[in-house]
Amino acid sequence: MQIFVINLKEDIERRQSITKCLNELHLDFEIFNAIKGKDIDRPNNPLVYDKDECLVKHNFLSKTVMRGKLSDGELGCALSHLGVYQEIVKRNLPGAIILEDDFIPSCDLNAVFSAAYKVVPQADIISGYPLGGGLRQSFFTVKQKINIKDFRVYRLGVPGLDWFLNRRRRAPTCACYFISSEACKRLIQLGFPVRFESDVLMGMVAFNKLKYFALTPFCGTRLKTSSSIGVHGTYRFY
Repeated sequence: MQIFVINLKEDIERRQSITKCLNELHLDFEIFNAIKGKDIDRPNNPLVYDKDECLVKHNFLSKTVMRGKLSDGELGCALSHLGVYQEIVKRNLPGAIILEDDFIPSCDLNAVFSAAYKVVPQADIISGYPLGGGLRQSFFTVKQKINIKDFRVYRLGVPGLDWFLNRRRRAPTCACYFISSEACKRLIQLGFPVRFESDVLMGMVAFNKLKYFALTPFCGTRLKTSSSIGVHGTYRFY
């Protein structure tokens, strides 16, 4: 699987750190130059939603109102992830693994995600670091073994009822995940003009209708300092 690492071009120290880590794991990867949100001229950019409120419709019975504008960091992060999705589609890749530059992998990501995808080939997204979020889970959720010692994969959310149970909830952080090409196309369609931070666009399963899975244990950890491409976790649902 292709691995993309999102990193600001001027953040040389962070890039050197994750490069060293991935090289030690013998993983091939590509740096994707992140976008700085503060460089975006919001009022004059048709790719950015610059209003204080937007309505998100899940179906004819369910909707969510989001209030407040994205911070510069959130905007840059969202545009960066969407840029990787566009690159995946442009190259006709079947999917890819995406890392933010503050994630420190502790395993062979290619082997783990490939093994997980064989178990759940219907997956649109598989998170390797399912920390945070808060999706309600089905009582029937089963953590399935994959062909890698100690790892299991399981479905996030409540299929068929997310529009009701998870309309104001999202899946975990997008620090480390696999995404399919079809999911990229879906998120590109829903992501522009940009009005959601990347965690929300990818993790709001009631809205994007994607099949979202996660791995346990985590595939690594994050640096104590936040990612240089942006801040997360300030979504505002009403």
